[in-house]
Amino acid sequence: MENNTILITHLVGAPRERVYKAFLTPDDLVHWSHAGDGWVTPYARVDAKPGGEFHIGYQSGDGAQTFDFTGTYDELVENEKIVYTIIDGRKVWVAFSDQDGKTKIDLTLTLETENTAELQRKGWSEHLVNLDAYLAKV
Repeated sequence: MENNTILITHLVGAPRERVYKAFLTPDDLVHWSHAGDGWVTPYARVDAKPGGEFHIGYQSGDGAQTFDFTGTYDELVENEKIVYTIIDGRKVWVAFSDQDGKTKIDLTLTLETENTAELQRKGWSEHLVNLDAYLAKV
């Protein structure tokens, strides 16, 4: 891991296999992969293999802001780990483990310089809260 990283840990009330799949399946990603404040995910394209790319679209609730979150998968260990590099060169490590009948996610990310560490923690944490809520409904 790099020095300028933060770790976010979250428990999700779904089996590890289902949580792992939700990180790599476009039909799942559009339902949960976004922060709060009305943001939505209009599309997700995923080539889930080492060297494969992902493109996840984000749009503010009022439609005024949009961006494409893009990167390349570095390592995929089924139901255990996803490592990817965002297009700007930052790395993200996601580890999945069983804990008390739930799935523990340890998400480590390299910080960017435009936003504070606290704001980045908040946004990425909101993604995981959304994931838990989504998987509770499906």
